[in-house]
Amino acid sequence: MLLRRSVTAASRPAHTLLRVATARSAFSTEVPVENRPLTDTLRELRASEHFDLIVIGSGPAGQKCAIDSAKHGKSVAIIDKRDMLGGVCVHTGTVPSKTFREAAMHLTGYRHKAFYNGQAGPSKRFGVEDILQRVRKVEDAETDITRHQLLRNGVQLINGTARFLPGNKSMVAVLSNESYETATDAKRHTSADICKRVLTADKFLVCVGTRPARRPDIPFDGETIFDSDQLLWGKVKSVPRRLIIVGAGVVGMEYASMMTIIPGTDVTVIDGRQEILNMADKQVSEALCYSMAQTGTRFLTGETIKSVEKSPKGEVFVHLESGKTVVGDGLLYTVGRQGNVEGLDLEAVGLSPDKRGRIKVDNNFQTAVPHIYAAGDIIGFPGLASTSMEQGRLASVHMRTSKPLNDLELSDDKKMDDPDRVRTRMRSGEVFPFGIYTVPEISMVGKNEQQLTKEQVPYEVGVARYEELARGQMLGGVPGFLKIIFCPDTLKILGVHAIGEGATEIIHIGQVVMSTGGTLEYFRNAVFNYPTLAEAYRVAALNGLRKIDRLREMGLVSSLWSSGETCDLSEEQIEEIHMITALPPKEIHRIRRKYKTLVKSEDMTKDEFYALPAIAVNPLRDQLFKSLELTETQTITFAEFAKFVQIFSYSSSQDTKLKEAFKIHDFDGDGKISRDDLRAYCALVFPKISESDSDAIQSQQEVMGPLIEHVLGEASSAPSRDFLVYDDFVKVIQSTDFESRQIVPF
Repeated sequence: MLLRRSVTAASRPAHTLLRVATARSAFSTEVPVENRPLTDTLRELRASEHFDLIVIGSGPAGQKCAIDSAKHGKSVAIIDKRDMLGGVCVHTGTVPSKTFREAAMHLTGYRHKAFYNGQAGPSKRFGVEDILQRVRKVEDAETDITRHQLLRNGVQLINGTARFLPGNKSMVAVLSNESYETATDAKRHTSADICKRVLTADKFLVCVGTRPARRPDIPFDGETIFDSDQLLWGKVKSVPRRLIIVGAGVVGMEYASMMTIIPGTDVTVIDGRQEILNMADKQVSEALCYSMAQTGTRFLTGETIKSVEKSPKGEVFVHLESGKTVVGDGLLYTVGRQGNVEGLDLEAVGLSPDKRGRIKVDNNFQTAVPHIYAAGDIIGFPGLASTSMEQGRLASVHMRTSKPLNDLELSDDKKMDDPDRVRTRMRSGEVFPFGIYTVPEISMVGKNEQQLTKEQVPYEVGVARYEELARGQMLGGVPGFLKIIFCPDTLKILGVHAIGEGATEIIHIGQVVMSTGGTLEYFRNAVFNYPTLAEAYRVAALNGLRKIDRLREMGLVSSLWSSGETCDLSEEQIEEIHMITALPPKEIHRIRRKYKTLVKSEDMTKDEFYALPAIAVNPLRDQLFKSLELTETQTITFAEFAKFVQIFSYSSSQDTKLKEAFKIHDFDGDGKISRDDLRAYCALVFPKISESDSDAIQSQQEVMGPLIEHVLGEASSAPSRDFLVYDDFVKVIQSTDFESRQIVPF
């Protein structure tokens, strides 16, 4: 609900005294004033307002937590030191950097170059300011949308700097000039009466985000030597002709790939690690580096910076420990992020951030102080806007339910309409997508080849290249591919990795199928719009399945079988049955368990076979038993039973099923269905008549004879019309044009 602004009368004298003391300290030389710490002064102030929840920071985590809590009837306030909402995500992080990328690709004509032999390009020279025009427009739109959503849900917006107070863990002070906004008056107010306020709350969420870390020995000036925030502030007027980027992490590689597509810009990337983007699949990261190298990017890996200096002419010299010196016209530093915890005074409530300003939380996003939660970049990996949103929502769920989030698994929730149902695996990195907005862009969900190799998990891959897709050609034959990693036994999808145009969009198809337990079979059978990049899933699935078929033909799949279920069959027996039936081991295990409930001994007898529900009601049960081609013992081994099940009730081909059905209807086994075969078939499917009822028998024969002649006359391809061959049988079975299909439903 909305709370009205109320400053109690009891608190006014304290505010007044504080303002008077400040004024005297600044302007009076006649009256000595005691120089007291600010926290001591604030401790004397009384709380002016109480909330159920105070959110410190207005980024994705703060927004979702605030809105979710407000929707459940909680009084909520958001405190942020910026005048505009959105936090790092909207102003210096996700939104502006990705908009920067789109603007650079548009202004350079990057997406069209492949069609015009690389000649398409900007119609005029442009600088950083041209790119930032688009960035600011998007920022303004996102800020307005965020403000509207928060106010519409009754969240009070307070502009200022929050600080926890010693001695009271439920109290926070709002410092500096404060603005006040509610949905009822639809305008922002500032007042000296509320320039200092003290608020209390039952719960707090700290989600203040991070900023670029800076090495103290590097002379940042914001114009020639700058970080990613300073690049977006507009002090860098033009793209340096020779740009040095320190750091090959996500931020560094994103900006490096953006800058390298701008004509006339040479980019050098320096990083202390040997591998670039080691969280990505190695094949994907190598493809990215190759693509960037094609546009002139130079990579110096395994290098450590010794010093950085700026010459009077404005050139930047980067001296490396290896003895190399790299010269450029600008340096972008992107190594690490630092939490924005300064000024919060977390130590006052018993919290100690690490040296990078990160706050430790448990699985419920609670800190060491139970009523104070933290979410978003401030808690570390993965530091994505998408996961921060979910973390904020989950924190809100725990605040009001107090149920451990790990106990609220979606799969165990019987009330599917319960708004508090959650899936917390997103914290482990298994099911949430990861996007890197390089040029070309990268996205992934699940595990990569390096991880599976380290964990000794058997896997196979299926790959689809963009150039194989019609949509890929329409995009100019741009480089890119989609890779599906899957279990060769169960076909369960273990990971999906993509690089190329639209990679961060199409990754969600793989995410959904993985989250619902789907397998590679889904993509083989799925129908996608044409032409789309989504078709890559089907192409990759078929590529992977072909590899599995080749392994089976070579007899190399037995070592890959591991269903994780107990079975009394040896691996050799499973391999033998698989070679006969082509059933996957998991299905062999399932049929084996069912088989053991149907038999009294090791093999199945004829009576046990006839007792099967589907066989007992089938008039052709003798023919079905005969089709098993048993030995003299007339018992059915498990391998024979599995083959029978595979043909008639599993995923055998339609052709296999039809050939077996033709054999069953060929009563004398001469390879064709003759008049005698049709007569034997009709005798089984027609109603049984007592042998003593000669009149009924004669009447049935009078019907049966013309019926058989009608079937042979319509369907037989033989000149004599005396029998049906296999092709005749198939035509009758598969076509509705034959009257025989209705008369004799084989």
